[in-house]
Amino acid sequence: MNMSIPGDARQKPAKHGRKRIRILESALQLISQQGLENIGLREIAAHLDMTHPALYYYFKSKAALLDLR
Repeated sequence: MNMSIPGDARQKPAKHGRKRIRILESALQLISQQGLENIGLREIAAHLDMTHPALYYYFKSKAALLDLR
């Protein structure tokens, strides 16, 4: 029985990680320009030309994105 992972499944974590980094970079750029209080996930998503529900796939909240506890 072959238990290898299909090619698409192997690539998803790396692609997912790259997208998360792109989102974080964009968020930091916007925060540095406009301030933390003035930026939400909708603004970050718009800056990345993605929908805010798509952004929720990567980060469930602004606090999760910034790892605020």
